[in-house]
Amino acid sequence: MSSALRQHLPQGLLPEASPSPLASRAADALRRGDFKEAIELFRRLVKQDGRPEWRTALADAYAGRARILAAKGMFEEAEVALSKTAGPDGTVRDPLLYVKCLFKLGRTQKAAELAVRYLENDQVPTASASQLAELAAALWLIAPAPQAFPAAQAFPADRQSEKAKWVECAAAAQRCFQTPLGFVRDCQAAHQMPAGDPERLAYHAWSLVHGIGKLANAGQFLWRSRAEVLRFCAFSMGGA
Repeated sequence: MSSALRQHLPQGLLPEASPSPLASRAADALRRGDFKEAIELFRRLVKQDGRPEWRTALADAYAGRARILAAKGMFEEAEVALSKTAGPDGTVRDPLLYVKCLFKLGRTQKAAELAVRYLENDQVPTASASQLAELAAALWLIAPAPQAFPAAQAFPADRQSEKAKWVECAAAAQRCFQTPLGFVRDCQAAHQMPAGDPERLAYHAWSLVHGIGKLANAGQFLWRSRAEVLRFCAFSMGGA
């Protein structure tokens, strides 16, 4: 087997027989990041004999292609590519990116349901689990998922405390959201804000405030004085 192919494929999935030139070309394309070519070549390999290692590499190629498409703003194409990486339980190779793509495409309800399902199944990479949890909570506020919180027995015993904390935090977030929502409704009633869906307007304002707060607390602003930060806040809120 070529060294390039051995370096890419996970240990334990290497076939004993020497690979064909097609397999070497496919592994090389994947290593170089030429995901479009890698997809075509690995699809041919899977069609030939369907080895597990070829299917794994094909999913890697689709995931890599999806990341490139999403970076270009081609979310529909990225969603299609990621859907081809789904395993037997329906989990895709990059759950966080998949949920983001669905949200960008306006499929908020499905994004919320899948985000929670992926977290429940504990199939999310550790590096992106916290980001997906935050996104799931935000999506739940604007598109409550009917099956967002299944029965306790659906969770492993060692995750019951985690589930309870997540439900508690989500409920607290929903209560907090009522404050900006009330402000928006009052302002609309007084004709001080444009007409429209008050929940979406409140969510926009709430996201903006939280984003500014997190940046300020982390010291990420270019300005150091309180007055300068407040001027930026006023500008962001449309007051300057």
